[in-house]
Amino acid sequence: CGAAAPLLASGGGDGVVRLWDRRVPRDVHELYWDGGCGSKGGGIGAIAQVQWSPFDEGVLAVSSGSGHVLLWDIGAIGAPQMPQDANDGPPELLFVHGGHYGEAPAAVAWSLTTPWLLASCAEELGPDGPSQSRGELHLWQPA
Repeated sequence: CGAAAPLLASGGGDGVVRLWDRRVPRDVHELYWDGGCGSKGGGIGAIAQVQWSPFDEGVLAVSSGSGHVLLWDIGAIGAPQMPQDANDGPPELLFVHGGHYGEAPAAVAWSLTTPWLLASCAEELGPDGPSQSRGELHLWQPA
């Protein structure tokens, strides 16, 4: 039932999301974006959360410790890519929301009623550390 039905997604401290096929005991693909830094998963920090879209079974939202939220289209894994597009990330990287600042991990949630509407939040640490912290919430749709 759908592209992602047998898949499980997990994220870790290395900034890499691993897709697992529940029918075989090994990961089948790794999703990562270097954010321009040149190291595997190094551009986004630890993965804070992964969540499948309720409206498109092949789309995964991933939040990270860098405050980025990445949308991945697993149906595009292995798709051909023009050389000039390679710096933007792999073909399965659908969208990067980079509007959160701070060092605390971001969280993300899909709307259950409005397709492609997401909420994401992060804690912005104040100049004196956590005692001066404040949070931020974004409601957004990828363009």
